[in-house]
Amino acid sequence: MKMNWATNIESEMRRVALLRYTLSVDNHDKHLVQEVDESRGVWRRLNHHTKGGTNSGIKSDFPPVAEGYVPEKDTCVPVIQFKDYEGFTDPDKRLSGEFPNQTTTIDQLLTESSPKENLLYKNRESDPNHIKYFHIPSNNMSWAEEAIARYYGERRPELPQTRHQLLEPPNSSTYILQDYYWHGRLDEDAGLLPRVRYMSPMCETISWHIKPDRKPKDIALFVSTIKCYTFIEEQKA
Repeated sequence: MKMNWATNIESEMRRVALLRYTLSVDNHDKHLVQEVDESRGVWRRLNHHTKGGTNSGIKSDFPPVAEGYVPEKDTCVPVIQFKDYEGFTDPDKRLSGEFPNQTTTIDQLLTESSPKENLLYKNRESDPNHIKYFHIPSNNMSWAEEAIARYYGERRPELPQTRHQLLEPPNSSTYILQDYYWHGRLDEDAGLLPRVRYMSPMCETISWHIKPDRKPKDIALFVSTIKCYTFIEEQKA
C-alpha cells in the first residue's frame, strides 16, 4: 500500500511539474507561475527568519519535459463494469486498478488505431450481461463525438458532413450526430459565456441504422444537469 502511495505521489508531482512548465512558457498564463514563485519566495524568507533555519527546499527549477502538456493524456476516465450482475475487473492492460476504481485516459479511450479493438467498440464484447460505464469528466463535445464514433468503429465525422449527410457516404455516427439529435440541440450564442451554453434536453428512441427503423431500440438522452443544479442552488440561497 505504501509503495502505491509513493508511486501516486511521484506521478502527481511529475504532472504538476509538467503543468507548471506548460504555463511558464505560455505568454498568456506565465504570470500565474511567476506570481506563485514570488509568493513562495516571500514565504521561505519569512519562514527562515521566524524559525532560524532553511526550508527543506523544493527546487524552483522545472524538471526536463519531453513534450508539452496533452490534455488527452492527463485526463483520467473512470470505468465501471458489471458482468453477470457482479462487479467486474477488466484485465485489459489499457485499464489500471480494480473494480470499482478502474481508470484509463482519454488518449487510450479515443485512439483511432485498431477500431475493432477500441475499449468503446460496441461489438468488442458479445456478452449481453456485460455492462460498461465510461465517465468522461469534461464537457468537451469533441471528445463526446469521438467516443460516439469509436463506439461504432468509425472516425469522427466533420461538422459539414453531419449537416449535409448526402455530401459524404453516410455511416452510423454521421446519422447519430446529425443536427436533429446533436449539433442542432446546442444553445450557443456568440454573446453568451461558456458556462451558460447547453444542450437542449431531449429523450427519444433513435436508430443507429442508416436505413429508417420503424422500431428503434436505442435511446438518446440529454439532460441539462449543470443548469438544473445551479437553478436549485440559487433557489436554496
